[in-house]
Amino acid sequence: PDFWSCFIEFLEWCTSLIGHIKFDGEVTCDGAQAPIYLGANLLLIGIVVWLFDSNVYVFMKVSIDDYKDPSRAKWKVMLAQGFFTMGEKGFKSFVQLCMGSMVWAQFLPYWSKTDHACDSAGMGMDTVLAVLTSIAFYICLWPIFHLLLNTFIFGQAPSWLTTEGKKLRTGQVIRDSWGENYKTSKHDDLYEHDPKFWQRPTQVYKYFVTDLGNGNMVIGFWYYMQTMAWKVGLLLKLTVGWWDMNLLGNMEVAQRAAQFDIDEFDDDSKHQAIMEAVGESHSLLWQFVPCMVIIAKMGEAMNSSLVFVAKEQVVPEHALRQKTEKKLKVSWRKRILTRRRKRKDNSKHEWEDANPMVRNSSLNDHMGAREEFVDDEGIEVDFYDCVFNQASLGLHVVEDPDRGTIQVAGVSPTGENSTLIEIGDEVEALDGLSLAEDLNITTYEDFVAYLGANPTRPIMVTFKRPIITMAAHNVDD
Repeated sequence: PDFWSCFIEFLEWCTSLIGHIKFDGEVTCDGAQAPIYLGANLLLIGIVVWLFDSNVYVFMKVSIDDYKDPSRAKWKVMLAQGFFTMGEKGFKSFVQLCMGSMVWAQFLPYWSKTDHACDSAGMGMDTVLAVLTSIAFYICLWPIFHLLLNTFIFGQAPSWLTTEGKKLRTGQVIRDSWGENYKTSKHDDLYEHDPKFWQRPTQVYKYFVTDLGNGNMVIGFWYYMQTMAWKVGLLLKLTVGWWDMNLLGNMEVAQRAAQFDIDEFDDDSKHQAIMEAVGESHSLLWQFVPCMVIIAKMGEAMNSSLVFVAKEQVVPEHALRQKTEKKLKVSWRKRILTRRRKRKDNSKHEWEDANPMVRNSSLNDHMGAREEFVDDEGIEVDFYDCVFNQASLGLHVVEDPDRGTIQVAGVSPTGENSTLIEIGDEVEALDGLSLAEDLNITTYEDFVAYLGANPTRPIMVTFKRPIITMAAHNVDD
């Protein structure tokens, strides 16, 4: 169960008590307002947590500069960019509005506002509600701190608790499998971690008490407190713009930079933009603390011009593979939808061109030796040759371990043959030599090593493209 379930039950109980209080005339019961304010605070916290877990601000801040769709009118592109720019500013304003609307001071040290008339009419229930809500407020303080800190600061635990093979004071040896619940279960998620891990007390208990503490609650709680203190240290570094390797890794800068880098062929890796966006937005955590708005504003200013940045991290291979798989899925979906749209617009409902990749006759003329075959899997394919004269092919390729092939995952818009090559095409041969049979190239590393060892240009690359065939239908049918 989540933390919110117990909060909802408490609010329902308070509401039922308020319903039994009846007064003659128009009287405002100050004590009865306490559970309403507490419930509103919890609701606003839930909204803020949901917004930050969605990653929408970082996306709008980082990716919109790369949105340059040549197939759309210029005014549409500018309209989209303007919309996201206003959305980015509106996000921060809305979050700050939510934080500013919370009521904390009246609960410190306790809710003291009560009404004598309400107590007299309701057998002291106004004071009872104020006292009970004050107790509930202090009970909720640590869950609120836990939830907010782990939402704004990522990371499973400090390195001395996550290094596989290290021996703990309990005599146990740390296993990587202990943190499997922390990692996201979604294959194509934006995060490396599962945001719901810290929202589920059962998983937190299992990790710190059952696994790290070997069933000892005292030791498990001690490891948990070490983790919270470690995260407070990361928050302080993030606030002042001190991005060392520890902070970069735990905030998943490299992974998110790869996901939000729409234009992969420009010189901007988006690392700087991700750090600035995350630093500016996550520094807002200080606004939850009374009288700490100035610290939040300082964090925004410090992260607009970073104090220290460690060496740029390498994007993990699995993150690149996830992005490539998404691009391939989108590419194939667009191809099928394009074919269906063309078929619908054809008045005769005939499909004379069975190859969705062949756009016009001029393309055929430039595709070199073009031949159609049926491969070993029974799929009709199309082979075509492209000659490259420049040292860089302008291609981003990945390996398909299941098929043992090299696939095109990205094409530079300014590269040679960029109008001919499509995402999802397979590299079949180099200078007439088959990759798998003649050159024994089955992995991405082999492909890059071969091109590096053979820099001579021009080079002829043979590509293979599956053909999507759609049956023709007669109008009368």
